[in-house]
Formats: sequence, structure tokens, C-alpha cells
Amino acid sequence: GKKQKTWEAIATATVELVVERGFDGVRVEDVCGRAEVGRSTFFRYFDSKEAAFVAGVHQGRLGSVVEAIRRRPEEEDALGALTNAFLEVYADWREQRELMQLEAGIRAVSVQVKVRSLGQQVAWESQLAGAIEPRLAASPRRGLHARLLAATVVSAVRAANDQWLEGGARRSPARELTAALDAVRELVDGSVLTPRRPGARTR
Repeated sequence: GKKQKTWEAIATATVELVVERGFDGVRVEDVCGRAEVGRSTFFRYFDSKEAAFVAGVHQGRLGSVVEAIRRRPEEEDALGALTNAFLEVYADWREQRELMQLEAGIRAVSVQVKVRSLGQQVAWESQLAGAIEPRLAASPRRGLHARLLAATVVSAVRAANDQWLEGGARRSPARELTAALDAVRELVDGSVLTPRRPGARTR
């Protein structure tokens, strides 16, 4: 609807301007000009340029992952669907690299952006949980299982992204993503939770 369009226009304008001018070179007034809205409209949707920037960086990606999960074959388990959905969305990593590097750089120096970014993680968790819940075994705790699995995967993906960016992001992040999500699979399968035998020395 109209509200969603306005929200998107502001978020997109903020990201475009930050890409062009750097974070410190952008004021709320500039965003209003680009998005063709008044200041009061801007503040009806976002309380700061940090909030608008982070929303803009994440808006398309989360929707794409949720859509990719819905398209996965029905026989795929929840973690398989999540893994393949992330790999599919990150296939066009070249287009996303600049934005992700930009966000990571700003996150490193702006507490506001860091906090907003963690807030986005909660949005990712709840939307992904909703998308994978039907693939989990029926149980009274199915909703909680979906939420915990989504949260674990979001943390793993975030760690993989950070590692990829630190390495210079010169090739596909598929290796880091696959390694992180394989680690989640080991955790879910319980293989890393096997207790050590009493008296066994740690390697």
C-alpha cells in the first residue's frame, strides 16, 4: 500500500545517498529531497537516518530469502531449505558486496547503526521462523523450535558474512556460508553435544 511505498522510498533514498556521499555527508533533509517527502513524514517512519539506512540495506534481502525458502522442494528439511535459500540469494554477491562492506564499515564506527543492525536480526529471525515452521516436526514446541533454528542460522550467516568481508570479499561467500551452516547442522544433529567419557583427555 501507500505506507509501504513511502517507507521503501525513504529507505532506498537513504541507501542511495550514503553510497554516493558517505554516511556523514547525508542529512535527513537530503533524504527527504530525494524521496520527495517532508521531514514530518520521514520521522513518522524512521527516528533517524541510521534507522532508515539499516532498513534500506536489509529490506530486499530478507524478502528474497523468505521467497527462496517458499520455493524450495517440500521434501527438503527446514535447515536444508534455509541453507539453500541463503546460497541462492547470495549468488548475486557482486551486487550486494558494496552495500555489505559499506554497512560493516559504518557499523564499526556508529553505535546507532550497530544497534539498528542487531534490531534487524530480530526481524530476520521472526520472518524466517514463520517460513520454516511448516517444515518442522509437529510438536507443542514447534514454534519455539522454528524460532531457535532461525536465530541460530541468522547468527551463523552473520558470522560468515563478517568473515567473508574481513577476507576482502573478492569471491563468492558460498564457502563461508556453507561452513557456517554445516556447523549448525552438526549442532542440530547433536554430534557436537556427545559428552566426553570420564578420564578422556581433550585433543
